[in-house]
Amino acid sequence: MLAAMLSTAERIVPLLACVALAPLAGAQVLCGTGPCYQPGVTPGCANTACCQTVCKFMPDCCELQWDASCVEFAEFLCLPLGVCGLSTSGSCLAPHANPACSDVVCCEQVCAADPLCCTAQWDALCAQRALLLCSTPGTCGTATEPCNQVHSSGGCSDPACCELVCDLQPHCCTQSWDFVCVAAANCYCYGGCSVACPPNALQESEPCGQRWNDPCFSPGGTIIGQSIIPGIPLCARLFVSVPMGQPVVADVDVFVAQLGPEGSGLVTATLSLQSGKLAWAALVPAPPIGGCPPLESELMHVQSINTITGTASVCVQAGKYWVVASMGSFPQIGQTQAVTCAQGLVVLSVSFTPGCAAPCGNPTLACFEPHPQVGCGSPEGCCQQVCPLDPYCCAIQWDTSCAVLASQLCGAPPPANDHCAAAIDVGPGSTPFSTILATTDGAALPAACEEGGGLSFQNDIWFRFTPTRGGLTRVSTCDGTSFDTRLAVYQDACVPQDLLACSDDDSSCLSAGTASTLVFDASCDQHYLIRIGGKLGSQGVGTLRITEEGSAACGCLADLNGDGRVDGNDLGTLLGQWGTCTGCVADFNGDGRVDGNDLGTLLGLWGPC
Repeated sequence: MLAAMLSTAERIVPLLACVALAPLAGAQVLCGTGPCYQPGVTPGCANTACCQTVCKFMPDCCELQWDASCVEFAEFLCLPLGVCGLSTSGSCLAPHANPACSDVVCCEQVCAADPLCCTAQWDALCAQRALLLCSTPGTCGTATEPCNQVHSSGGCSDPACCELVCDLQPHCCTQSWDFVCVAAANCYCYGGCSVACPPNALQESEPCGQRWNDPCFSPGGTIIGQSIIPGIPLCARLFVSVPMGQPVVADVDVFVAQLGPEGSGLVTATLSLQSGKLAWAALVPAPPIGGCPPLESELMHVQSINTITGTASVCVQAGKYWVVASMGSFPQIGQTQAVTCAQGLVVLSVSFTPGCAAPCGNPTLACFEPHPQVGCGSPEGCCQQVCPLDPYCCAIQWDTSCAVLASQLCGAPPPANDHCAAAIDVGPGSTPFSTILATTDGAALPAACEEGGGLSFQNDIWFRFTPTRGGLTRVSTCDGTSFDTRLAVYQDACVPQDLLACSDDDSSCLSAGTASTLVFDASCDQHYLIRIGGKLGSQGVGTLRITEEGSAACGCLADLNGDGRVDGNDLGTLLGQWGTCTGCVADFNGDGRVDGNDLGTLLGLWGPC
């Protein structure tokens, strides 16, 4: 319940107990004798200051019963801010709303690298840093954590399973037992990798160990493989051999699929694959007799491992296609450990249904923006210009490359904040951005910004940031980006010269190796320029997130009635605007909602201002 009302990104400090909040109407602030951090059957709790603080928000806690909700508020309102090692702080390996985590050593390591993890929120970035920074080597036979659960130490409690997994994935014993280790344990130790051929399935005609049904993708193939009948599974056995000192020998199977009569219009094709070992299958156009289509011409592909079925669908013209399958990660052939015929059983299936949505013409799909659907409709006619040059855009997905090509062909304007002098004002919270068609007008980066990926910073755009709180401020593109970003922050002056911080790749982001994060110390009396660009000229879209957690509030942001105080009157105004509320005065971070983030800001500024 508390999580729905309050965000610990602006958590209330214990001093709030000393603030003279006006009790809610009808509330009797009485305090009891039980512990504040355990549910009880009587009202109130023994810590008078904490009890009074909680009951001013939840009168029932002092009138009826000190229940679990009261305990939750007590932990939130009365315990110190960002203290490592508290049992209520949550696991270091999982994101949660409050700052800090329960493992004091790991918590301190993470917060030394990213202070906002202990002052704002233990978010996904902090949890990922914990896995990286707090991992400790483990030894099979002495580790006590289960093999089917993520944990920060290496190894797991089942010695035989541990040794098998660590032979395949050495980091599972030398670092943390992460989700890769858990997946391997479930597969190889607990029977999760058994693939069974369905009773109604067809069998591959190529004998196991032979490679004659592939005329194109690996040496040794001679003829096109058998037909795969739509709607009927086909069982094939793939293998990978790794001879000592010799090139890898990998089986590639090519099957022919007839997806409706030639020239009968559009069909929706669906491809699925189930495999124990890592394998892929792809749908490619059937070439003229004797021809070989490149794998890059694939219309869709699927991956499978640990018996998890990979499925994908695509809109294509009815006709003849190839279904190509091999071990490894698409489009690599056989890039895996040795796989025997017994281990390499895969179940393939392809089907089609007449008709599908035409890829061009949907007016809700913008051509200048990437999206997971195929095609686009706005501006009209742009899709028809792009897809002949890049068929992927109307067969698989309208990705960043499609949006860039559309912008170039169809006259998209550059971003409004392309130049430093046109920087867009931005505050704390999330802001979408695009660098597509942006030019480069920022200065070269100094050598100190080199993180191993060079100093290239191109196609940049600009934002002007005015702090609402002085102190540590985190700027990140980790919330989602379609390209390899770069960040820099300067003092507000065009052309900017005073570089305060820079970032290339943040390895703890979900999009590790492409997103960026930096932290700098902001002052209330300053404005700052945030520069976003790409490496090696890459461009695309993303989300800029600014998180600030300083001790000093800038101005009197939360004095909503202008009486020189932040008090119950302002709190009432905020609660009256709770929820989606674009442009509301209580939406302090400008995210279009009045919620716990804004409530935390108001409570942090309580009193005269």
